[in-house]
Amino acid sequence: MPNSQETASLELQRLKSQFETELAEMERTGLKLKAEHPRYSEQADEMIKIARRKKNECGNSMFSLALGAEFQGGKSTTVNAVADGREVCPRGNGGGGIRTSACAVRVAYSLNDTEEVNIDWKSPEQLAKDIAYWLGMDGMQITLEQLVKDSKLLPSVFDMAKSQLSDDVIEQLHDNNESSGEKVELSTALDRTQQILMLISFYCDPHIKRWQNRKTFSREEAMSFLAFPEDNKPRWGKILFDIKSGKIENISGLTERIREDFRPQNAMYLFISMVNVYVPSDYLKSIGITVVDTPGMNISDSDTYVALQCMADSAAIFYLFSGNTELSNDDKKTLMEIKRAKLADKVFFGMNFRKNPKVRSRIEESILADLQMLGYNAKHQKRLLHYNAF
Repeated sequence: MPNSQETASLELQRLKSQFETELAEMERTGLKLKAEHPRYSEQADEMIKIARRKKNECGNSMFSLALGAEFQGGKSTTVNAVADGREVCPRGNGGGGIRTSACAVRVAYSLNDTEEVNIDWKSPEQLAKDIAYWLGMDGMQITLEQLVKDSKLLPSVFDMAKSQLSDDVIEQLHDNNESSGEKVELSTALDRTQQILMLISFYCDPHIKRWQNRKTFSREEAMSFLAFPEDNKPRWGKILFDIKSGKIENISGLTERIREDFRPQNAMYLFISMVNVYVPSDYLKSIGITVVDTPGMNISDSDTYVALQCMADSAAIFYLFSGNTELSNDDKKTLMEIKRAKLADKVFFGMNFRKNPKVRSRIEESILADLQMLGYNAKHQKRLLHYNAF
């Protein structure tokens, strides 16, 4: 009798074979359409291109599953588990005592049975899109060179930071200890301003330039790019306090202070498109997909921005519930963000089953009822998928 993992693997192979057959038929249809009806050649070429790309992805097990959850929702712990227990993703405050950066990590099976870490760097076009978003100018193309050389735009970033400062925000940041796990939410404008300030402070750093010329890194090097300093928020609190008190008077003084208080590694996430970790994992080999650890949503605007991009690029989304309580307000907020991004149809829901069966059943019924109210009525899932990350 095959065990549950073998049964699941056989079912995945059956579905994969069925999908490959349908893709081959799609390609033949496109070729036939192009030959018999030349006026539709543009549509036929697009059909052929999609079929061949998907066939290649299917053959190379490149379909990706993005993990979604609220801040400290267990995503990194789950990714480490499917990688046969390797610590391929730094765990957040709840596990590793660190605040992880707004950076995505893709974990895949290593074809040569050795561990390897590659980094995909953002293209100039990607970076321009990010800069426009952080400046609140969506749809515009603002290059890094334009940003740092514009005599009007750059000082306005300093003014943006200054205008967002309240005594309450500064006090929260100044007193907050990252390792405590306490969540401090910044205004969207202030969070975006921080991303811009880090970018313009380190864009020409020689260490970053050297790293960007590389593709392969050790796991330890890559992990140093994925974790913020333990006292990240208190450091920002002190900087913001000095802006408000007049100790830091202009943008040049501000960027100089940021370079004093932070290291180049702390800004690397701004330049990284994806960290790819290839591991010789029997489990990843058996399921035939890649798993993407996305930033926790709703701890900051930048984390949510990156997470939604990863989810949009993935074939499906596995959203994790802790299983300890009913749906939290943060979960509801996150799920509404996913729905607004028109990604709800790609979501599967899972619940960590650490609680005893009776409590688990009650919590599950409550979560399912809340999902219905939020408009998650997917036909492909009537119950939560049970899992245990540990």
